[in-house]
Amino acid sequence: MKIASLKSIFTILSFALVLASCSETTDPFFQQIDFSTVPAPMDFSEYERFETERGVGYYILKEGSGQITVQPYRDGLRLFFTLRTEDGEILQSTYANGRQAPEERGVESFNTQGARDGVIGMKTGETRVLVVPPELGFGNTTQNDQFYQYREDTLIYEIELLRILD
Repeated sequence: MKIASLKSIFTILSFALVLASCSETTDPFFQQIDFSTVPAPMDFSEYERFETERGVGYYILKEGSGQITVQPYRDGLRLFFTLRTEDGEILQSTYANGRQAPEERGVESFNTQGARDGVIGMKTGETRVLVVPPELGFGNTTQNDQFYQYREDTLIYEIELLRILD
C-alpha cells in the first residue's frame, strides 16, 4: 500500500512540475514583447475625420504624394504602424522590441477588415490614423484567437506609409 501511495504522490508532483515549467516566464519559446520603444499615441483631435464606405473613421495627419494610391489585393506596403485599443493599450507595433526598420506587408495581411479598408487610397509618405469599430476589428474573432478579449473594443491604427510596393 505504501509503494502505491508513493507512486501516486510522485506522479502528482511530476505533473505539477511539468505544469509549472510551462509558465510564460520559463517557457523557452515565449518571447515577451517590449513596447517601451513605441512612440506616444498620435494626436488626431485637430484633424478632419473622413470615413470609408464600411464605417472606418480615418484622419490624414500628413498628406502623401504621387499618382499611385494603395489598392486592395494588389499592393505591398513598406510602413510603420502601431495598433492600440481606444484606451491606449498597445496590441501590435512595428516599433516593438526596439525595432527601427519598417515592415513590408500586403494590404490583405492586416488582421482586421477595418485596417484593410483604412489603408486603401493612401499615398506614399502619408500618415493616417484609423478608428476601427469592433465589427470591423476583432468583433468576429473566435475564442482561440489571440485578440479575442478585444472583440468589443474600438481599435486605433497609426500608419505611416513609406512606400507602395506594386
